[in-house]
Amino acid sequence: MKNTRWIGSVMILLCTAVLAGCGGKAEESNDSDKVKVVTTIFPAYDFAREVAGEEAEVTMLLQPGTEAHTYEPTPKDIKAIQDCDVFIYTGGENDVWIEDILSTMDTSDIVQVRMVDCVDILEEAELEGVEEHEHEEGEEHEESEEHAHEIEEHVWTSPVNSMAIVDTIAAKLAEKDSEHAEIYQKNAKEYQVELENLNQKFKSVVAGAERKTIVFGDRFPILYFAEEYGLEILMKYINMSHENVTRFIVIENELPKTSDLIMSMFTVNHESGALAKIMQIITNYELNMTSIRSRACKDKPWQYYFYVEVEGDIADSRIQQCFEECKKHCEEFKIIGCIKG
Repeated sequence: MKNTRWIGSVMILLCTAVLAGCGGKAEESNDSDKVKVVTTIFPAYDFAREVAGEEAEVTMLLQPGTEAHTYEPTPKDIKAIQDCDVFIYTGGENDVWIEDILSTMDTSDIVQVRMVDCVDILEEAELEGVEEHEHEEGEEHEESEEHAHEIEEHVWTSPVNSMAIVDTIAAKLAEKDSEHAEIYQKNAKEYQVELENLNQKFKSVVAGAERKTIVFGDRFPILYFAEEYGLEILMKYINMSHENVTRFIVIENELPKTSDLIMSMFTVNHESGALAKIMQIITNYELNMTSIRSRACKDKPWQYYFYVEVEGDIADSRIQQCFEECKKHCEEFKIIGCIKG
């Protein structure tokens, strides 16, 4: 139980680091004689300042509260990139605006570091059950952003990856400022010792954990962390929306003895009024249906899985009788979950 709580604490801290990667506050120096390092987000800024120490001026473009995924650069940002000596950014779909800016300026004197180029990249996790559109014969296919297999960009969430990124930053700073190369390498090694200690702590916690499963109900930003420590991902991400609401649940292998909400899944015969029969049965037993959704059956054309939630106690004989009657009119019927409280 203790180790399970540790994993929970680790995940909270790691997610905090991920969120910091989408905007944070940087301290700026005005020493114009130093090497100028510009970074986009906090992880890159943090790595750079640890390696550079007092020998470089490190700044960050995205300020507190800025949403990195929809960021619009200002003229000041563009000038900062143009005037810098070393530019560090993530790379990937969310940094397309950076690639566009760099393509319009002379970057021959700018040393660039794309963090995604420092490690072995992974592809973003795909939603289960979502298939790509099948095109008719002769139909022109253009792969949109929604269908493209995008790389997972949050490379810094693994301490092992972070060590590799720090190595690259130290090498690039030394390339631009050979006078302080030994200092950069020394700072990098000292920081990597801290990262390795963190890596070993994570390994120890995971090794002693009773459960090694992550349940995540949003776009999954810590895939590198999960892969590094052999954690199972039960759900990678769901459709993102500002209207989504977080609901915390405890997942068990067995149905609870009592409940307040019951979730069922069923299929019906492909015939007129089949679904209406099930709805009528639920009505006859005076159950309050709070939700109904449908999903196409993968291997059964024109048939659907229906997901229904009703209020009630799974131990209530009336509800059990209702479900038994429903089964008589379904090809498949099962209880997939219960919620208590």
